Amino acid sequence: MRPDRRFSLTLAGLVAGFVVLVLVITLVLPSWRMDLTEQRLFTLSEGSRGILASMEEPVSLSLYFSEGVAAEFPALRT
Repeated sequence: MRPDRRFSLTLAGLVAGFVVLVLVITLVLPSWRMDLTEQRLFTLSEGSRGILASMEEPVSLSLYFSEGVAAEFPALRT
């Protein structure tokens, strides 16, 4: 096999592998969640997971936030 043909095939394989890797990362990883905080601050306890697993109907939550409180936190206002 000629060297320039081998280089072209190798480059095409690397590009195809990169495309597959990007697709896997964008399709699979968003569904994976990890809590990397020191004390696992954002991880649900086993009790909370049990309660959520036993719920049969969706839960609707409403958040009420006053303008006065929001004035202290400009990032929350946006």
